[in-house]
Amino acid sequence: MNDNRKNIVVWKIRLLVFVFTLFSFNFLSYSQVDFEFWFAAPYGNMDHAPQYPEGYQYKVGGRPLYLRLATQDADADVVVTLPALGLTLANLHIEANGTASVDLTPFIDNIQCSKEGNVKEDKGIYIRSNALITAYYEIASVLNTDIFSLKGQNALGKEFYTPFQNKMSNDTYHNEGMGEELPTSEFPHQGGVNGNHISDSAFSYIVVVATQDNTVVNITPTANCVGISAGSTKSVRLDR
Repeated sequence: MNDNRKNIVVWKIRLLVFVFTLFSFNFLSYSQVDFEFWFAAPYGNMDHAPQYPEGYQYKVGGRPLYLRLATQDADADVVVTLPALGLTLANLHIEANGTASVDLTPFIDNIQCSKEGNVKEDKGIYIRSNALITAYYEIASVLNTDIFSLKGQNALGKEFYTPFQNKMSNDTYHNEGMGEELPTSEFPHQGGVNGNHISDSAFSYIVVVATQDNTVVNITPTANCVGISAGSTKSVRLDR
C-alpha cells in the first residue's frame, strides 16, 4: 500500500473514532434519563379543533394530554405531583424495560398554564422515580399535536435565553374563533366545535417553573411583552 493510501485510511479511522466519540459524549451529556423531572405545561389552542372522525371524543383543540414514561433495566415506582397544590396526579409501578401513559386530561385546569401573560400560577408538575426513567409530555390532539421531552437535571439552571422567530407575526386567524373553515352544504361539520367558533388567539410566551421555594427570577425581554417593556427587568418570586 502506498503512503498516500495509508494516510487516507488512517485519517478515515481517526475521523470515524472522533465521530463515534462525539456522538457518545453527546448522548451521555444530554440524555433525558433521570430520577426527577420538573415541567410547566404550556397552553394549547382550543380553536384548532378536529372535526373528523365525527365520533371523536375531543372536539376542542389542545386535548387529550398525556405523560409518557419509560423505564430502563430496573422496575420503577413513579409519583406525579403538583407540589404547590399538594395534589398527587398519579402513583404507579412500571416494570423494567416497560412503558406507561398517564392521562392528564382530567387535570387540565390544574396543570395547563394560563394563556394570559404576566401571571403566577400553582401549576408546576414534579415527577419523581426511584429508578432511571425517561419522560415526555404530549399534546395528543389530532391537529397541532406536540411532544415535549423532559430533560431532568439538564433542564435546571440559573440563566436561560429563549429565542423566538421574528420574521412573521402570529396568525390572527383564530382571534375571531373562525374554526378550521366555515360550514358549507358540502362539508356541514366544518368550523370550530360542532360549528360553534371558539375565539382563542395565538401567541408566544415563556413559562418558568421553580424547583425551590423563594426562587427569584429576573426577566429581561428584548421586545415588548405583556406587563414588561423591552429592555426592562421584572423580578418575580416563585415557590416550589
